[in-house]
Amino acid sequence: MMILNLNFNDIVNSADIKAKKMVENGLYSRFGLSHASRLEKAKLGCIGEIAFEEYLKLYLEILFECKEANLEMRKELVNGQNN
Repeated sequence: MMILNLNFNDIVNSADIKAKKMVENGLYSRFGLSHASRLEKAKLGCIGEIAFEEYLKLYLEILFECKEANLEMRKELVNGQNN
């Protein structure tokens, strides 16, 4: 099935914003990747999430929203600072 009504540029722009926040909060930092590689991987994942959400809404009429956990809290838990 072809997806026709998705605005790819809007999806990429939204993914870029979301990915930057995720990388700033330590996403992929434990793998020793460069900042650019971390950002690229995060952005690709975000594009998929946003496109999937839009597909569900437009084609299946299913309201779906990716929940964003408090990334700062997540960062604290990963680093063992959950006091």
